[in-house]
Amino acid sequence: MLHRIIRLRNNPFFLSITSGIFLSVPFFSGRFWIFAWLGFVPLFFALENKSGPQRFFWAWVTGIVFWAATIYWLVYVTWPGTVLLVIYLAVYFGLFGYLFKPDRAVSFLLFNSFLWVVLEYLRSFIFTGFPWALLAYSQYLNLAVIQIADITGAWGVSFLIMLVNSAFYLALRQSRCSSRKVVIGTLLLTLAVLAYGQFKIFQYQNSVGLTEGPNNKNRDKRSVKVAVIQGNISQQLKWNSSYEDLILQKYISLTYEASRFKPQLVIWPEAAFPVVIDGQGSLEKILSSAIKRMAIPILIGAVRRKEDKFYNSAILYSQDGAIQQIYDKIHLVPFGEYIPLRNLLFFLRVIVPIGDISPGKELVLFNLRPHSPEVTSKNKLGNLSRMEGARFSILICFEDLFADLAEGFVKNGAGFLVNITNDAWYKRSPAPWQHLQASVFRAVENRRPLVRAANTGISAFISASGSILSLVTSGSGEVIFVDGLKVQELFLDKKFTFYTLHKDFFILVACLGLVYLRFTKRAAIFQV
Repeated sequence: MLHRIIRLRNNPFFLSITSGIFLSVPFFSGRFWIFAWLGFVPLFFALENKSGPQRFFWAWVTGIVFWAATIYWLVYVTWPGTVLLVIYLAVYFGLFGYLFKPDRAVSFLLFNSFLWVVLEYLRSFIFTGFPWALLAYSQYLNLAVIQIADITGAWGVSFLIMLVNSAFYLALRQSRCSSRKVVIGTLLLTLAVLAYGQFKIFQYQNSVGLTEGPNNKNRDKRSVKVAVIQGNISQQLKWNSSYEDLILQKYISLTYEASRFKPQLVIWPEAAFPVVIDGQGSLEKILSSAIKRMAIPILIGAVRRKEDKFYNSAILYSQDGAIQQIYDKIHLVPFGEYIPLRNLLFFLRVIVPIGDISPGKELVLFNLRPHSPEVTSKNKLGNLSRMEGARFSILICFEDLFADLAEGFVKNGAGFLVNITNDAWYKRSPAPWQHLQASVFRAVENRRPLVRAANTGISAFISASGSILSLVTSGSGEVIFVDGLKVQELFLDKKFTFYTLHKDFFILVACLGLVYLRFTKRAAIFQV
């Protein structure tokens, strides 16, 4: 038995698969975030004493296992497309293995950690980008660790996780004095990150009145009350013309119920309106009339037609039922909402269901109009929406995966962010939870609360510290494929984070670090 265990320990196939499974576990449930901190260790052993091509292959195997387990739910949309995507995404693991530097302690930790961050960054932009399941996202429930994202973005969290994986490997691999020093240094850095995280969490809680004491600044905090509606319309019925009236009435009914809590904004999910909006439909008149009666601004997701083009849009109706502002989705889903190189790749229509959506071009800043002066005069402090209009911006569907887009909105003046989405495609899978992970990081990076309105879930309110304040749930606690509403007060802040102002700073550090460690022998001062 012991002999078999030893053989497995030295079997690169077993080790590579083990790493892929370990790394995927937190993306099935965020409660198992600890697996990410040691998930690469088996792979590191598998890569020992291998040539470059061999390292590429075994790391690629890990990537195949990881991505197949993590995004298997894409088969509900297209299984050929899922296979191709898994093979492509695993290449980034392969590149990591090929460039893997196992020879010296200090450069081992730093080089491999910087390398992983740069590869994740490249994956976020090449072929329009797929920044799904970043290593950092595995920690979305580990609030103390993710607070450094307001300085480094998600990249800093990914760096730290890889650094700890490398330190674990060194500790298991040998016990020379130099490596012990490196491991201790990694431990001290991790403790410093945790201390910073606890400080930022306490700072946030104090600022919104969740703690008591003479430094409580809640008196000066401005807020806005928002409601989200989760219609839970199945993908089979969503565009069925026989159900148009029923779908609209369901959303209006839930909105009337939410109006009892006097929200200052009601949000419907992506493409919630059951027909294409062109300014002439009878359902548009029904919606406008309902909004007038409720006298509450409503933000709806809809497909919009302008001239001969279609847009995936977020439309803000003012409380008098008129369209106030429109945002057209900028970052479209390739091979889902449009075909890149359409003339060359025309055959892809038989592989995946592809829409014909045009991209928007403007970063729109929405503004809730101030309430009446009489209300403001009665309350000197008031709140942001009453005093000057609460400003916010929209991320449609998977746009919340792109940190630069959120950062651009916040720089424009957004006091909070809204993500409207429809994840009904992926059935009862981890996909909605994985999507939620990205939203948590956008909130922390910019210190802006984020509201999610999802057709079938997960609809949620996320604080500026990344904590999930509330979810739309059923009576039994279910959050996916249930209908309902939730109202939450959001506390707003106008300050910019270091990350918002200098978003690519850590990536620059990682690139310079790679160059230095690759070409400077002085960097490798400790032998493994």
